[in-house]
Amino acid sequence: MAAVPHGPFSVRDSDTDQGSDDELKTDPGKSNSKIPSPRKDASAPAAQPPSLVTTEDTTVVGTQSLDPQESEMIGTYKFMPLVLDENNKWLVKNDDLTLNLPAESVQDLKDRCEAAVNSGFMLLFDQLECVQLSNDEFEASQQKEKLQVSLEGLLKRKVCTIVKSIDLVCRSTEGQQDEHDLHMYRKIDELQKQKEVMEARILEITENHNEQMNRLKARLKEDQENHHSNLEELQEMLSASKAQRDELERQLMNKDNAIESDKEMTLNHQFEELSAELVRTRKELKSSKDHISFLESKGKEDSELIQNLQKRVDDLKKSSMWIHFLIAKVQQAMDMHKTSAMSAMSVQHVLADLNLAKSDIYKSQQLVDELKAQTNRDQMMLCRYNAEINTLRLKDTENQKAYVELLLESVNKGTLIDQMRQKLNAMGEQLSDSVGKLEFRMQEIRRLKEFKNFLLEENARIEQQREGI
Repeated sequence: MAAVPHGPFSVRDSDTDQGSDDELKTDPGKSNSKIPSPRKDASAPAAQPPSLVTTEDTTVVGTQSLDPQESEMIGTYKFMPLVLDENNKWLVKNDDLTLNLPAESVQDLKDRCEAAVNSGFMLLFDQLECVQLSNDEFEASQQKEKLQVSLEGLLKRKVCTIVKSIDLVCRSTEGQQDEHDLHMYRKIDELQKQKEVMEARILEITENHNEQMNRLKARLKEDQENHHSNLEELQEMLSASKAQRDELERQLMNKDNAIESDKEMTLNHQFEELSAELVRTRKELKSSKDHISFLESKGKEDSELIQNLQKRVDDLKKSSMWIHFLIAKVQQAMDMHKTSAMSAMSVQHVLADLNLAKSDIYKSQQLVDELKAQTNRDQMMLCRYNAEINTLRLKDTENQKAYVELLLESVNKGTLIDQMRQKLNAMGEQLSDSVGKLEFRMQEIRRLKEFKNFLLEENARIEQQREGI
């Protein structure tokens, strides 16, 4: 390095300083100059920094130890960088050192500034949850102050690190700064403004959080009160429903028993009546059939008797014809007696035949009268028998109708019994629906209890987090 009077700055070459991990790092083998490094004596620049530092310190101490008169002739000096050319000769580089900073150093400085901002934001976001989970305004303000102190300390440390890196790159004299330093200070001012904005944002977020927490607490309290009231109402409704269900089951059981007993008694009585009526009808039907058979046999006998009487009438007719023949013969004999004298024996014989014929005619006439009377009586009996048969047949028809009606009535009774069973089944289904509704209400109550337990656990967890914070 060579000290020459050039400008107000006394700047140390960046290749001569080495910092910690938090300070700016530069690579001595990389610079903005396009002069390639020598291949043969690559260790020469690495051996220069101690001698350059010594030269700089010696020059500064020498200028400070001059007399006042000598110091007026000094002026200002600037250390100029020396570089090796291809012929391994030292040459003065006239460019300003601060304008020839390595690109890696500038990027590292930018990365440090960005890391400082990101660290502030990360600290803000990490501590923001603690502020939001505060129990009250006092705890929130304490967390906010703690966050503010932490943020200020972090920014101070980061800014000090950046300033140290800047000072290591180019040392500034009192009252003067280069353009790069002004840019960095502007960045610091921007960081300060961002810090203020973040603090205002933290305050706003804290207020919003407290307001939301108060609203949530009020809403939670109201929900808990409503939940307790709804739970009590549901429990009362459940108790009333259980009592109503038990009462309905008891009434239904009593009604079922009464209906079953009444139905059984009615059916037994009706069955007995129907059985007795059926037995009586069967007996009457059997007696009617027997009487009809008797009347039919009697009718057959009467028919045979009428046929016999008809034969006798025919015989009587023949006898009548024979009598008429005898009368004609007697008349002829009388005529002959008139015309000729007959013997007394012939006349007596004819008279005897005539008397005999008269007696036969008289007997036949009596028999015909008797037969007519018997025929009339038989005819009247037949009419009476026919009327009785018709009556019995009508009664049999009525009995058949009554039997059919009894069967239909028994069928109707069976239909009525089926209807009663359907009604009982419907009542059982209604009871099942009521039980299902009660079970659904019980599920709602259990769900509300689970929701209540979940809210209590959530509140306990939030309280534990707040205590841990």
